[in-house]
Amino acid sequence: MSSRRFSKFTAVIGLADDSGSAAKVQFEVAADGVPVGGPYVMTLGKHEAISVSLSNPVKLKLTTTNVGGCNDYYVENATAVWGDAKLVR
Repeated sequence: MSSRRFSKFTAVIGLADDSGSAAKVQFEVAADGVPVGGPYVMTLGKHEAISVSLSNPVKLKLTTTNVGGCNDYYVENATAVWGDAKLVR
């Protein structure tokens, strides 16, 4: 981020409609290497509007991790979505 004048990150998080029915994804936000939002765990058919306070970060990292819908032989298809993601001054 070339300008460090951001005070908030907002998004609507969830899973794409073509994700598997047992899919479960964890969303996290970090600013300059420090966790600032989450973990938020989402399943198919659920979504959440998030608003994360920031203190003029240099780097913002958005992470998703598949945390469900799997066993020793199969991982459920999961497509994470960061909808309408914005940095707010």
